[in-house]
Amino acid sequence: YIYIAIIILLITIQLRAIRWSFLFDKNIKINDLYIAQLIGYMCNNLLPLRFGEFFKSYYVSKKLNVSKYRVFGTVVLEKFLDFIGIVLLILLLMQSNILNMLSSSYINIILIITVLSLFAIAISIYIKNPFKIEPSNKFLAIISNIINGFSTLTYKNFFYVFIMTALIWLNYIIVVYLVQYAFSFNLDIYQSVLLLLLPTLALSIPSLPGNIGTFEASVVYTLSLYGIEDIFGFGFILHSISFIPYTLLGLIYFVKERKVLFNE
Repeated sequence: YIYIAIIILLITIQLRAIRWSFLFDKNIKINDLYIAQLIGYMCNNLLPLRFGEFFKSYYVSKKLNVSKYRVFGTVVLEKFLDFIGIVLLILLLMQSNILNMLSSSYINIILIITVLSLFAIAISIYIKNPFKIEPSNKFLAIISNIINGFSTLTYKNFFYVFIMTALIWLNYIIVVYLVQYAFSFNLDIYQSVLLLLLPTLALSIPSLPGNIGTFEASVVYTLSLYGIEDIFGFGFILHSISFIPYTLLGLIYFVKERKVLFNE
């Protein structure tokens, strides 16, 4: 079951690459975005401050020959699209009484994420080219490119982006369910969704590279809500099945694409 979960996680990277492709007005190979995603994950796992988000933006900007700040704008938009995935998880959990197990602080975080994500999606769709002319100030030019990259959602591509987002988070649910099944925890689908949701929320807190420790602690806490005592064993495996393959593949592609990254 763990091997199957790893395969599904790798497929999820491909889905993320496809979703990302809808945010560009230039043709770009899905495989290039797939490589960029893995390089980004590798850097996030090994470096602080989520440096991978900037590095994958730089890689794609080299491939497309466009501003890295514009690409970074699409990366920021991707994060808010993931918030939409979190909102979908919450809507699913509302079909049960499992949210009653959460403290008020978690509920407040969920409400904030919901409002922010919907607001960001509205901005992306409705605000286009706020700077009518190219700013002469370098700082304003950077902000302009980021906003233009962020404002790539339209009514035309939103449907496809939404479907891909739903599929991405469905895959994550399946992964969590498979791994808990391998541990014979016998959780139902709603409990598995909460086991995905709470660690995801915890990852928003600044932590060590790769979210080491923060992720495991949030998994231990969630399992404790079900009366399951786990001293980082399950959390370690659940984290490792993405951390190890993503890091290794990212390093391989990093070396393979060094000519693009460093203009060799």
